[in-house]
Amino acid sequence: MADKNKTNRGKKSVARNNMEAPTLTLSNTDRAYKDIAKWRQAIKAAENITHPRRKQLYDIYKEAMLDAHLISVTGKRRSKIVNSKILFFNSDGSINEEIGKLMETEAAEDMLKDIIDSRFWGHSLLWFNDISETINYTLIEREHVNPVSQEVLKQVHDLSGIKYNESPTNNYVLEAGKPKDLGLLVAASMWCIYKKGDVSDLALFAESFGNPFREYIYDDVTAKTALERSAKEHRAASYLVRPRNAEFKLHESTTKSGSSDLFLGFEELCDDQMSKVILHNTMTTDAKGGNYKGEVHEKSEKEVAKADKRFIIKILNEKFIPILENFGVNTQNGYFAYEDEDPLPIEKRFDIDMKFAERFEVEPEYFYKKYKIPIPESGAAFKEKPTENKQGIANEPVKTEEENKEQNNKNKKPKAKSRKLKAKIKRFFSQHP
Repeated sequence: MADKNKTNRGKKSVARNNMEAPTLTLSNTDRAYKDIAKWRQAIKAAENITHPRRKQLYDIYKEAMLDAHLISVTGKRRSKIVNSKILFFNSDGSINEEIGKLMETEAAEDMLKDIIDSRFWGHSLLWFNDISETINYTLIEREHVNPVSQEVLKQVHDLSGIKYNESPTNNYVLEAGKPKDLGLLVAASMWCIYKKGDVSDLALFAESFGNPFREYIYDDVTAKTALERSAKEHRAASYLVRPRNAEFKLHESTTKSGSSDLFLGFEELCDDQMSKVILHNTMTTDAKGGNYKGEVHEKSEKEVAKADKRFIIKILNEKFIPILENFGVNTQNGYFAYEDEDPLPIEKRFDIDMKFAERFEVEPEYFYKKYKIPIPESGAAFKEKPTENKQGIANEPVKTEEENKEQNNKNKKPKAKSRKLKAKIKRFFSQHP
């Protein structure tokens, strides 16, 4: 039972009621080697009509989640959810700051991850213990949950347990996923099993052919034991100990040079299939192919992220809001929504906004809010832009009447001085021909 206890000490809860999560008898994860036969057997146990059991299947999932590529692609889908800001709006459209702060806590981020993980595991059951300054909840171990009968099993092999869909338990639990859904890992884990065997064979191939083959020849039988002892000290390399009169031939495979490529190619195939299962594409994890193909795959991934966000918002609005109200949080008939995200880069968006503002009227507040710039104390306003003449040269700003008179007087003074200077020059040259 994974306890997500994030409650601050010394803070009193405003909850009207609370109900502690049940204590479960946990069992160790089976880390024994899993092959395709065991994978099929585990699926049959999980799909059993009478008594479905997911313990074996979830043990395979846990082993599969040690794969580096699978960690990467599942983490990619989680990051799309937790890196987007979720806001809570009141019924009048204003933002609820109190619930907004609650959704910024570390516990809220863990909650979102556990909810989206239901896409991979098929099901998540969150039991809320308290909600005050933060969220205190427990993720019920998935092998202890029977989603079909909607029961929490104290031991994994129990035939019946606590009904979590009945009152008062249903006031404290949040269920994500469908009862019979085994999650995306049911397909991805198969490719993990194939990949694990392939990498193991590749390691054996490297050990066998990566080191030189050693041949020991003896004439006297008494030297055989000493030669064998010496050969065994180099455990990684293959060797042969034979008498001189015995013949030995080593027949190398004609495809030896390409064998490693075969193993690496199959490993790449397994990674590609896991990417298709989790991300619905392959080219956003490993760069290959042209730009056009990459853009198509990126668009596909964005659609997956969009669907995940819709899924999260539905869960929060339909199931999490009633839990908040049960713990005394005033939701004011509000709703959760993701903060608007602009798909365009900020430079392109700014160019579009400026071109739009040249042709249509735009409120100055739009630019301050859109680009998150503090509004000056004097208020939001556009700066005056100089007008341009037909030649495209900026005209001087229009002056007042007083400013024009003052400028005219300044212009007259130099002209008067200039006339007096010319008269003096004329008189000088008339007197001195």
